[in-house]
Amino acid sequence: MTSASPRKLLVRVVNAKLGDCLMATPVLRALRREHPACEITLMLSPPGKPADWVRTLPSVDRIYWDECSRESATWRDTLRLVRCLRAERFDAVLDLRYRSRCGWAYFLAGIPIRIGSSEKLYGRLLTHNLRLRYLPAERNEVEYSFTLAEPLNVTGEPGPLELPIPPESEEQARSLLAEVAPDPDQPLVAITTGFGGSSRRWPPERWEETARRLALGEGCRVLLVDGPDGAETNAAIAANIGDSVVDLTGRTDVTTLAALLRHCALHLSITTGTSHVAAAMGTPCVTLFPLTENWLSARRWGPWQTRHILLGPRALCGGCTAERCRGTDDLCIESILVDDVVQAARALLGRGEAPACGLSFPASEAANPVALK
Repeated sequence: MTSASPRKLLVRVVNAKLGDCLMATPVLRALRREHPACEITLMLSPPGKPADWVRTLPSVDRIYWDECSRESATWRDTLRLVRCLRAERFDAVLDLRYRSRCGWAYFLAGIPIRIGSSEKLYGRLLTHNLRLRYLPAERNEVEYSFTLAEPLNVTGEPGPLELPIPPESEEQARSLLAEVAPDPDQPLVAITTGFGGSSRRWPPERWEETARRLALGEGCRVLLVDGPDGAETNAAIAANIGDSVVDLTGRTDVTTLAALLRHCALHLSITTGTSHVAAAMGTPCVTLFPLTENWLSARRWGPWQTRHILLGPRALCGGCTAERCRGTDDLCIESILVDDVVQAARALLGRGEAPACGLSFPASEAANPVALK
């Protein structure tokens, strides 16, 4: 534990991706609660600029944008970062995804308290190196972040994800729901077929078959919610299945999507930021981790504090191992079957048992997965 409350605190999240930012919100809220007078600055890196919802978080005072990514940074970029950090006179930095470049920047900027986790030699640049074990993942990223914040007097259990929804987003969601016009007894199931760049696609024809079986076989109203990368797939799914599937691709920003998901009985996706939006709303999730390497981290990156089932590959591609996926073949992706996804969806809708190939997480025990045999 640190001896005093910091006056100015820097918290670094690896980038501005939706899921990474959302999973940082419980620790940000805990830091605000523990240090109400502290100025908390959120440090983000590419890709993407933070969306408006990040700027509305009550636990964040400022956002500092680190313009150069770790891959492209030069020593001049690092010196520029050092100068900026030194001018800010931060009392402490909590780095949730610690890397060498930032470690040197914090050290050279003279930040007195430097907290992170690393097994590398540059871990010595930290004043508090907690040396967490991330692979194979044993806990959720929210829990790892809480552990890292312990030197700043953060204790107790992490709370839910935080995503403020403005009134205009609620109104837009109500408008979309009126357009969808579901039967009151008809479950709404949202599907995100895109993947946000952190994984690889599940075959479009399998998403279509899943949507068809949920819509026509289970009597669900299926909503396709996606960004531009899912537009072509979703348009084809909606055209091929008919009125039981509604394509809302590109019609929701983050907060409108959140308001919409609050009314859904279920969300299905590849591991992507929308699963964390659903989790923030308490909506049950079926989440696919199609690459073996991603599957090893499924416990870490799965939805937080909502009922969910994680599905991973049944088979390894040639040349891959359980520790390293080379991404050169599709066998691992192809080994996730439509039957498994539909069975998982039925289980979360209260209509059957979960598939034996998945990991099932009750909402009340989100940190303690039940491995199904």
